[in-house]
Amino acid sequence: MSFHETVQHVALSRAAIGLFLAAGLISCSSCSSLDTRPPPDSRPITPFQPSSNFSSQSVIRPLPIQADDSVVRQARFIVKFRQQAALVGLGRTFRQDPAAGRRHYRAWAEDYEALRGLILVGASYSGELILALPPDDPFGRRPDDVLSEVGRIPSLIYIERDSDSFGHSGGPK
Repeated sequence: MSFHETVQHVALSRAAIGLFLAAGLISCSSCSSLDTRPPPDSRPITPFQPSSNFSSQSVIRPLPIQADDSVVRQARFIVKFRQQAALVGLGRTFRQDPAAGRRHYRAWAEDYEALRGLILVGASYSGELILALPPDDPFGRRPDDVLSEVGRIPSLIYIERDSDSFGHSGGPK
């Protein structure tokens, strides 16, 4: 057999092997697609059913984001003010250096009597602030008092209770 004939023979052999493998794969896949019965050891699929001993007390609550653990909160509020130069970048500052963010917030808040004593415990890049009313508030305010007082600040867009800081009865934890 010449070199040229050997090369042709090897090429034909490789082509024949490829065709044989392709035909085998096709026949295997077509046979398995015809059998629609579940495998004998499979169980029927049932939708998820929560345990019957589930209670609202067993709900896992997320950890407060950016919370200063040294501050025990009576109540927390999510507030947003209209764009003010003093608040631009507060979210970034707070995330990078919470103490610097709190100093920045306190300096700005000095102009607003309703914000006195409220502690900055979180800030977002979108401008939301999470303010805490400490349990030992020197002004003796309750959460409803804070909602009312802060609600009168002209630059306020909104204020709402942070649901993570209130129990099921609606009162503070």
